[in-house]
Amino acid sequence: MTGKRHPRHYEKSIEILNSYDGRSPFPIYLNTLFKSNRNWGSKDRRSYRELCYLILKNYRLFEILNGSLKLQLLKDLDIGIKESDAHPYEKIHSQISPAISMSDLNNWYHEQPPVFFYSWDKKLQLDHLGGIFIESSESWLFTDNINLNKFVVSGEGIIQDISSTLLVNHYAPLFENKKVWDCCSGAGGKALMISHLTKNTELICSDIRSQIIENLKIRFIQNNLKTPEVSILDVSKPIESKSLNNVEVVLADVPCTGSGTWRRNPEVLAFFKTDTLQIYAERQLNILREIAKINSIQTIVYCTCSIFSEENEKVIETFLGEFTQYECLEQHYHGEVKNLEKRGDYLFSARLERKDY
Repeated sequence: MTGKRHPRHYEKSIEILNSYDGRSPFPIYLNTLFKSNRNWGSKDRRSYRELCYLILKNYRLFEILNGSLKLQLLKDLDIGIKESDAHPYEKIHSQISPAISMSDLNNWYHEQPPVFFYSWDKKLQLDHLGGIFIESSESWLFTDNINLNKFVVSGEGIIQDISSTLLVNHYAPLFENKKVWDCCSGAGGKALMISHLTKNTELICSDIRSQIIENLKIRFIQNNLKTPEVSILDVSKPIESKSLNNVEVVLADVPCTGSGTWRRNPEVLAFFKTDTLQIYAERQLNILREIAKINSIQTIVYCTCSIFSEENEKVIETFLGEFTQYECLEQHYHGEVKNLEKRGDYLFSARLERKDY
């Protein structure tokens, strides 16, 4: 709670969520609502946002309540006399990887996500802004919501969750002196890290979305790194690209539920349907199947920002059953940093190697 709220804020926040159907990301829905109600002041908007997220984070506690009971619960949660939902993942517990501690996951879900910044220059000092330097990942951690845009625009570093930084650091030796393909690159956060940390012979980035590839190119220029070869590809379908000849290592950060980031967008958990897991898992398998058809590939680093075994361990198990020339040498959930209370998002990875190389 940021201060004493007007009683109408509680009622209005419940009303806002009663009209939300989960079909669009909640921040977009809320911003659209704010634009159509310009008479709401900045304090009103901030209060509505805080209270709506408080409801979404604790959606299970509100499900069986109506009217005044729901209103009272929201007030009690806001002022701290009622504890947050201790088991927000209760409904989907059986789908979550057994490698994940449920108590850690539940605590993580209710934490305010920190901001992590990776600087290209080790000499850059950000402690005067409240930053805490994490030597093991060479990242700066900020517990408060801080604007680091001037450092991003000037090409001094990138805002990137520490789990992604830890993953690239962990697998960096595999990218050395290799032709590397980031097959689902998005805007290129991991690709930027690969270019910065390793001396690969060539880097290729592809994604199904043309606009995000344009954003990737801008980010490489902005950060004074050599722009990789780029292409628009749906890697879940047969791949025909001469540029991929002789690719040796693939980073496959595949589309997923994003459940390892849900503390940032709790509306997804509140509206999640488990039958979507099969849809994602089949697409993930198709991506691995198509990659595995390229005979020059020695190593596949498979990763998702998911906590579900169906998208992670089970996908790997099914893939290895079909492609016996591959073996899994290691798999991890990244994001935890020793001696650091705050952890990053949950990010799964598996290293798949061809046995005949």
